[in-house]
Amino acid sequence: MGAVKEQKARKPYKCGKCGKKIEVGEQYIKICKKFSAVRYRCLKCRPRPSELTSSDKLSSIYGACEDIEDNLSVESKEDLENLVESLEGAISEVERVADEYEEGADNIEEYFTSGTEQSEQMRENADMVREWQGSLEDAKDKTQELVDEWDGLNKDERQERLEDVISEVEGAKDEMPL
Repeated sequence: MGAVKEQKARKPYKCGKCGKKIEVGEQYIKICKKFSAVRYRCLKCRPRPSELTSSDKLSSIYGACEDIEDNLSVESKEDLENLVESLEGAISEVERVADEYEEGADNIEEYFTSGTEQSEQMRENADMVREWQGSLEDAKDKTQELVDEWDGLNKDERQERLEDVISEVEGAKDEMPL
């Protein structure tokens, strides 16, 4: 993870996300990430975990979680459909990351036939990520089920089912293994 510091500007900067000018004396966020240029943000544009890691795999996984979080405020059938899309995207990303871990382990074992600690760790990561993928799929299925039944439910039934679905999605999201 990169280092994130909140400090007062001694000279003017520009927010790297929204473009707002950060004036001298104004609080801002400085992001120092290994092997990357220093970035500056205004206080409204706080960095997310996917922006702070130097691992492409973790960045993808964190980004998938962030997309799910961004779609958890559900008030309509359309919002639910957006949540299903977020879950589908997350499942796809998680599967891709698990495949990358397995491919990396295969590559190591191709040259070191007895395997290594690193290849074993990669296989464990792939297994954990695939297990998490199953939880996300269960949450997606439950969410899609509510989308399909939405029009036939009264307001109270919708609210009750919606609370169950949101709880299931949050639980699945929070199971992120890495």
